[in-house]
Amino acid sequence: MPKPATPQRNTDARHGTTYLWTTAIAALFALLCVTGVAMMTVYSPSVATAWASVFYIQDQMTTGWLVRGLHRFASDGLIVVCTGYVLHRILTRRYAPPRTRQWWLALGFLQLAMGAALTGALLNWDQKAYWGTTVRVNIASLVPVVGHELRTLILGGPELGQLTLTRFFTLHVAVLPLLFYLALRARHRDAAGLCKPCGEAPDRTRTEPHDGRIRVRAYRGAVRLMVVIGCFTAAIYSQYAMGDAHLHAPADASALDYPARPEWFNLFLFQWLKNFTTADAEVLGAIIIPGILSAMLTVLPWCPRLLTKRLGHALATAFVLSLLAATAYLTVTAVQDDMPPSEARLASVREKETQKITLTSRESRDLHAHEFQIKLKRAAFEANRAMALARLHGVPPEGPLTLMHSDPDVQGPRLFAAHCASCHRYDGHDGLGLTPGTPATSSDLAGFGTRDWIRAFLENPMANTHFGLMKKPDGSPAHTRMKKWTNGQREDASSDADREALRASFDAVSAYLADEAVQPGRLAANKETGDLLSRGRAYFMSTCNECHTYRGEQEGTRHAPEMFGYGSVAWIEGMIAQPDHETRYRNKGRQPAQMPRFETTITPEQITLLARWLHDSAAKSTSTAQD
Repeated sequence: MPKPATPQRNTDARHGTTYLWTTAIAALFALLCVTGVAMMTVYSPSVATAWASVFYIQDQMTTGWLVRGLHRFASDGLIVVCTGYVLHRILTRRYAPPRTRQWWLALGFLQLAMGAALTGALLNWDQKAYWGTTVRVNIASLVPVVGHELRTLILGGPELGQLTLTRFFTLHVAVLPLLFYLALRARHRDAAGLCKPCGEAPDRTRTEPHDGRIRVRAYRGAVRLMVVIGCFTAAIYSQYAMGDAHLHAPADASALDYPARPEWFNLFLFQWLKNFTTADAEVLGAIIIPGILSAMLTVLPWCPRLLTKRLGHALATAFVLSLLAATAYLTVTAVQDDMPPSEARLASVREKETQKITLTSRESRDLHAHEFQIKLKRAAFEANRAMALARLHGVPPEGPLTLMHSDPDVQGPRLFAAHCASCHRYDGHDGLGLTPGTPATSSDLAGFGTRDWIRAFLENPMANTHFGLMKKPDGSPAHTRMKKWTNGQREDASSDADREALRASFDAVSAYLADEAVQPGRLAANKETGDLLSRGRAYFMSTCNECHTYRGEQEGTRHAPEMFGYGSVAWIEGMIAQPDHETRYRNKGRQPAQMPRFETTITPEQITLLARWLHDSAAKSTSTAQD
């Protein structure tokens, strides 16, 4: 009597570690769904409230940072695991018929995971999300024939706005999760043999030994536990060890200098597109070549059929591994290109720029990397500042940009770079950390009105950080009276005792004038400080008052700026708005004001923000130096 056939277990589902990959994918998807639903109870998909919602989750809600961290790292982990799953199917030859549909599902998992990450990124409605999405949408608009219509479809209009956020929210929380779930179900049905993936009738008699089922369940449980532990560890490490809130400043369409970079899994494409500089080349690099490569991955299962089985598999494996290696190389290169150059290399580049020598491609990359790092630090500062303002004042109904646009620490440097840096510098840069292309023609305003700044001015008024770069229309030095006055004071100090007394007087008057920026017209109550300021005031009234006025009073006949409240917010406001006013440099005489009026160029609110930033940053630098 023939021996009955032994039931065979489903080798497609249990081959090697295939089921471990799908278990990890399902576990990450479940974690994303749970944490996503938790955040949906707080999140508000509106351009006025989205950033505030994420801030509340991250900073105010109990364990909200943990929920958001789990969601973030589960999203990153899903992309990594889906990539590993695709690679595993190639290496184990599980992509060709009769497993073609499973190969397509594996590619679908990866595409859906990246799509969910990209749509979810915009929901922060911060600078990184806004400008990153802008770049991606611009790439999509390069599609021939339908590019413009595709861009409008994605954005819901001509620019990123409320409709864009609504569409991305719907895709992220409904459409993509549903598609991912259906893909998982299809993969499960194929693995369980409940459908006909290859035109064969399903074998419903297949069973599996009891000990094998226990072992598989144990492995799956271990994978699920590892996924959860890994995401918890990453979230806790990011929060406490790195201090990264993964939330940038609120989205601002006017901040054109934001250092936009794509997510880590798209860095390779960013680096790849650097090789295509013209419009036609961009279409080739961004649309045509990636489209061809995607099509080749789709039809890869037929490669072994068109050639011999061994040769076809070798070519398919080489193709996928080459793509992976190229992706890794481009990603690493993109990171390296953004790394800050050494001080020696940067100094060499600066020297060549000064000498008008053409830079090599490496030197140009060094310069761009240096500027990128400066912008990145500024972006990090604004992100921290936005969260600090939200903690201090809350987010107004008008949206978080109201906080940012009314903050001197944020707007002051931007206004300085836009309106002042063409002539002035702030600690050698434009206020935002960058070096303007044109040389400075006026004073450096870092620490303006502080004791050190005034003392350095009295020591050498014609230094490049003060009056040294200023010229009259005919090219001769401007504002030379201070130099003549200080030289005269030193000439009168003929003995060592006189010179020491002059230095002490300069120290005292510097302290006195610096105090005018804090408490105009009043002296400090502290006796030691009060004595120093009193001596400084006495020196000013007996010597400096010959040219400078104080509350409109003057001993001499020469004209120089009013010094009541010198360096205060009100004094700086007046200087910015009307530098040619009678109380400043006038618009007549031997050395009229060369600085233009800004009262007609920027608003009074912007003048106040700029003045407050110059004043407050000087005060902060003084307190830091004292500490």
